[in-house]
Formats: sequence, structure tokens, C-alpha cells
Amino acid sequence: MVVKMRDRRYDLIRVIAMGLVILIHAMDSVQLAPSLTNQIWKEAATTLIMLCNPLFFMMSGHFNLHFKGTKKEDYNQYYWKKVINIIIPLIIYQLIYYIVTVSLTGGFKTVKSFVHLFILNIFQNYVTTYFWFMYLLIAFLIAAPFLSKMLDQLSNTEQKIFMIVLIGIQVAGWLFKVVGINWGLNSYPFSGWLIYFLLGRLLETNNKSITQFERLLIIALVVVVNTLLLIIFPQSKAWGLFDLSPLYIILSVVMYNGLLNSRACRNLAGTKLTAILSRYSFGIYLSHGAVLLIIVPYLQQNHSIIGILLIFVSTYVIAAVVAISMDNLVIKPIRRLFYKMFILTN
Repeated sequence: MVVKMRDRRYDLIRVIAMGLVILIHAMDSVQLAPSLTNQIWKEAATTLIMLCNPLFFMMSGHFNLHFKGTKKEDYNQYYWKKVINIIIPLIIYQLIYYIVTVSLTGGFKTVKSFVHLFILNIFQNYVTTYFWFMYLLIAFLIAAPFLSKMLDQLSNTEQKIFMIVLIGIQVAGWLFKVVGINWGLNSYPFSGWLIYFLLGRLLETNNKSITQFERLLIIALVVVVNTLLLIIFPQSKAWGLFDLSPLYIILSVVMYNGLLNSRACRNLAGTKLTAILSRYSFGIYLSHGAVLLIIVPYLQQNHSIIGILLIFVSTYVIAAVVAISMDNLVIKPIRRLFYKMFILTN
């Protein structure tokens, strides 16, 4: 039997992306003194920090767009595993977040209203919180078995053409948006974060290497352009500079491939700390919002970069402790129970 070795590089990307998620929310928690210097620093940093979303979606595409099942049982097992490993932990952590928010706001009145609002939050309100990523990811995971079969039928050349079409249509739509035209050709699968999810699979066979100098040049170019646009044209915040603008797609792909191909990253990926943080990264992501709600009022006094770093480090450490505790005391027992109930194999 062939044993598939774990690719630790993705563990490191997961840890880096998780840190960036917490860092961007730590930045949002601190109001820096208004000045051109602070604005330049913040916009430049945001360009790099917001890479967390493309990195996560591309990584998810890499791991989930290889479904090979053909029988009904294969699909049943696939979807039950996603429910057990993703949806159930999500609901548990959403309940924790909900309890924290209710406790801080004093909004609890009756058990009925408590339950009703929680259900409403799960299906509607939490889409606009940091949980937004999960709602999109779950939709992609539902479609992943069918998208996998589609991509399996494409040759390497056809995959390259598909990737060019995906990006090309997105670029055209972005250019129209910049000049104030709402282009109608903006639907599945040529829009939104799905592009990065698909790129996670497409880049596996279309991975052109570039030199370190070229990579640094692209990073510097995108950072400078985004920063200048945000300073000179405040309306550019609505241009998707940190998600699906042409330059940001290029930056995301360059950074993703750069991390995978970097010798330094491969060395860091093999460390014990990376392995631990990666193992609990899902719980860290799901719990960090509740942690922020609790600690920010106490750490928000320092309106400086030091204040941001203090909130970031504190949140990451506390969220890691919460995730490790919850995973071992609550999530794993529930997961084992559901696996046993539905006769699934680990």
C-alpha cells in the first residue's frame, strides 16, 4: 500500500494565512493617528495582509478538487465528512461567539429569543462577520466533487486555456468597473472567490517559476500601486484592490507559488511549532473573533503600531489555547461519535 506523505509546505501557508487574518482584524481594532505616514504604512501593509483570503481559497481548491468517487456511497461519505469536520465545529464556535456577544451587550432576555436569534445569525447575520469566508467555502465544497470531475476531463493545455479565460473575464470586468460600467458578464464560474478556489487546482499543472528578483518586483509594484490608488483616489476602495483586481490576482499567485517553492519556507514547514499551529488553525480562525471582542477593550488604549502588534500576539496566543482545548475536549469527542454513527473511516 502506498502511503501518501503529508506536504508540510501547506501547513506553513495555513499558519501564515491564519496569522494574516488575525493581523488584519487587529489593525481594524486600532485607530491610528491620522497622518499621511500612517496611511501609507497601513495601505501598504493591508495589501500584503489581505493575501490571507486568496491563500486560503487556493489551498482549499488544491485539497478539495480531486474527488474521485463514482458511487452514491462515495458522495455520501464525502458530504458527511465535510459536515462532521467543518460544519459542526463551525456551529460550535459560532455559538461561543454568540454567547460572548450576548454577554457583552446584555441582549439575553428569554431562552426562546436566545435560540431564535442564534439560528437567525447562523443562516443570515454571520455572513457579514469574519465567518463570511466559511459560507463561501461551504458552497465551494458542495460543488467540489462535480468541479473535480470537470477539471479531470481537461488536458493540461485545456486547463491553461480555462485559467486564462477565468482571469481574462475577471480582468475585463474589473476594468469596466473602474470606469463606472457595471458589466453584466459576471457570474459563475467567472467571478468572485471561486476563481482562487479553481486556481488552487489549475496551478498544480501550470506552475511557471520566476526568479526571486521578478517576484520581489511584482510584490513591490502591487504594493506601490495599491497604496497610491488609495491615497490619490479614495473611491478605489470599491475597486477590489485587495481581492480580485488584475494586479492582486497576479500578486496572490506569485506569493502562493513563492511560498511553495521557497527553501526557507520548506525548512520552517518542518518545525514542531508549525505542525501544532497548523493542526489547530481551523479552531484558531473560528475562535479569534470572540477573543478579540473580549480583549480589545483592554488593549485598545495604545493607538500605534505597537498596540496593533500587542492585540495580534495576544489574540493569536489566546485563540490557540482556546482551539487546542476545544478541539481535544469538545470537537474530537463529537467528531468520533458522528463517525461511529455514520460508519465512516478516518
